[in-house]
Amino acid sequence: MVMTAHEEKAFIKKNLSETPPEPCEFKVNDIVTFTNEYGISFPGRKVIGFSKKGEVRHTDCFVHLSGDTPYWFGISPKTIKKTN
Repeated sequence: MVMTAHEEKAFIKKNLSETPPEPCEFKVNDIVTFTNEYGISFPGRKVIGFSKKGEVRHTDCFVHLSGDTPYWFGISPKTIKKTN
């Protein structure tokens, strides 16, 4: 499911932070490639924000991406690489 620009802005404002809850090399608006657990890569995703401190749902899954990855569910920075 791809969110509209309006939905993305509303979600980011309400649920995400511009600062990661723990140090990482990524920042908002970085363009990255996400690689899932099956080794399938999804290039051209944008970092839209980070889970707020204390709201990380799984160990280190706190980076949120745009595109058809589930933007409401954080992913691990270990699964993405900068492309810009």
